[in-house]
Amino acid sequence: MQTKIPCLRATRLAGFVALLLVVVPLFASQSMAEGFKNPPEGAAALGRVGGKIAIADDAAAISHNPANLVDLTEPQVQAALTIVHAKTEHKSPMEDSTETKDPWKFLPNFYAVQPGKDGNFAFGVGVTTPFGQSTEWEKDGFFRYAAPYFAELRMVEANPVAAVRIGEHLSVAAGVDFYWSDLELRQIYPWSMVTGNPMAPDGEAKFTGDGQAWGGNAAVT
Repeated sequence: MQTKIPCLRATRLAGFVALLLVVVPLFASQSMAEGFKNPPEGAAALGRVGGKIAIADDAAAISHNPANLVDLTEPQVQAALTIVHAKTEHKSPMEDSTETKDPWKFLPNFYAVQPGKDGNFAFGVGVTTPFGQSTEWEKDGFFRYAAPYFAELRMVEANPVAAVRIGEHLSVAAGVDFYWSDLELRQIYPWSMVTGNPMAPDGEAKFTGDGQAWGGNAAVT
């Protein structure tokens, strides 16, 4: 028996290491995917820097942890405005430089919550803008043939939720998510390279798309 125990421990350790090798990259890729997502909704959530899930205690809990809505004692309406200033500057090897235009973005969020009289039930709705930024370069800049000079992705989420208190130390919530988004890309098109005529003027290629989707969410405190 003594000779089998180290083997068993080694097998478990190898399995644990293998699990880490699989799980850690998954979380890393998920984190990278939200690189362009807007900051968290609500000033309290933004100021808590990561503590917004367990102690969300205002109407913005609809986005962070709607199970906490049962702790509200009276109706609450909250409006928030995320102001973004994002600018990128590029300098070429020839010391020429260019920068993106229109750096200011204004992204609104809205929440409304109605708690029950007995404190065991609450419902609310949130309307947020998880994505709503754009990048715009000069039309005659360095990237006019290599990449879009204008790219914008907008997304609006509507999220009605309901929360219920189950016992003294447990509350649960569930909601429906409706998403609407649109995308627009514009890029200068080099007709001179396509036709072989150096006198041909540049054209402009434009791509637009939009879509809707449904989802759901659940929470426990």
